[in-house]
Amino acid sequence: MTSKSVKALTWIILALLAALLIAWPVSALERNGIWLGLALAAPLLIPAWGLARNKPRALQTGVLLQALYMAIGLTEVIANQAARPWAAAVLLLSLLCFAGSVAVLRLPREA
Repeated sequence: MTSKSVKALTWIILALLAALLIAWPVSALERNGIWLGLALAAPLLIPAWGLARNKPRALQTGVLLQALYMAIGLTEVIANQAARPWAAAVLLLSLLCFAGSVAVLRLPREA
């Protein structure tokens, strides 16, 4: 894969994760869930900024933030049967976002 395709794939995964984190509380809490969804998705702005500006520090922070989303997904998969499909999707996308961010960090730096 080329570096552009790795970055594009990471962008897509990051956008899907953000959309899922907003849609999950909205589906459960209806109109009031948008604020919780936005609060859950707001930290994803840091790795998005790192991807847009080629800032490795921001991407490293994004890698660490994925632990938060993995913990939320894993906890809800185990404990909340009603939210299991949403939580499994969050868990999967956070793992993919983690892998994509690490792959982007390992790419050679552009001059």
